[in-house]
Amino acid sequence: MKIQLLVVFCLCLLSANPSFAFFRKKTPVSVKSEYLSTVGGGFMRVGDTQGVVYAMTFQVRKKSDKSLFAVVTFENPIRNKGPLLVELEIVPGQEEILVQSPVIKKIKNGKNYKVKVEVFFDEKHTNRVGEHIQKVQFYLPPEIAKQIGLELI
Repeated sequence: MKIQLLVVFCLCLLSANPSFAFFRKKTPVSVKSEYLSTVGGGFMRVGDTQGVVYAMTFQVRKKSDKSLFAVVTFENPIRNKGPLLVELEIVPGQEEILVQSPVIKKIKNGKNYKVKVEVFFDEKHTNRVGEHIQKVQFYLPPEIAKQIGLELI
């Protein structure tokens, strides 16, 4: 299992490397916004779970002396389903955000998926102060996808 996790993680890292352009679409580039900068992103398997999760790392660029609140919206690979949402708090002094989506069991190979982070001043998410949009590419050889219980659509 550890080897499979390493292989999945490495393949996702490779898909972000411009020198491996032979098997995928144009690689998304890391973006910066007023509040955040994308440090890393991809898909990974967590433990023995069947499927993968989005795994994103953001640097906090604009500090605040009060907590900020964020809603991370991950594009759902299944078109007729709603987006995958994660809410989090950005505490004063926090320099980095690590966030994972819920588990995904079906995904399209070679597709760029959208991750949107909306930053709010309030916990009820009524006063939005920033938005950060990052594309993340998924690619995994079909035989490995099958081994980890991931259905390619």
